[in-house]
Amino acid sequence: MAFLHTEIVRFENALADYEGHEFGRAPSRTLSLGADWAIRPDVTLAGTVRYTDAYFSDDTNATALLIDAHTVADARVTWTPREDLSLFAYVNNIFDDRSVTNLRSLQGSLQGTVVDPRSVGVGLKMTF
Repeated sequence: MAFLHTEIVRFENALADYEGHEFGRAPSRTLSLGADWAIRPDVTLAGTVRYTDAYFSDDTNATALLIDAHTVADARVTWTPREDLSLFAYVNNIFDDRSVTNLRSLQGSLQGTVVDPRSVGVGLKMTF
């Protein structure tokens, strides 16, 4: 859990006045919660949930560049049949959240970045 308060207290520029504005890309609250559960001695289930509060994309604090709060969840299951061998499967962004994470205004239009889409995978880990 993290709490953040940002404020531009002094800004000297003839073109804009940002005093009192929040820093861009600085959410006031973030929260990450993760857990591992050993279902059996050789099987582990893990999950992570990350929450990011709303924030502005840049220091102008323009309403058009306000990013909504969003939450992303991931999960993983690991089977370890031997000490030196693990097989795992994972799903990142389980609910396929497509929240915008950054916006910028360019020549009268908005360009944005979104949360990485859901990804599903399997893997093998060997140590020797």
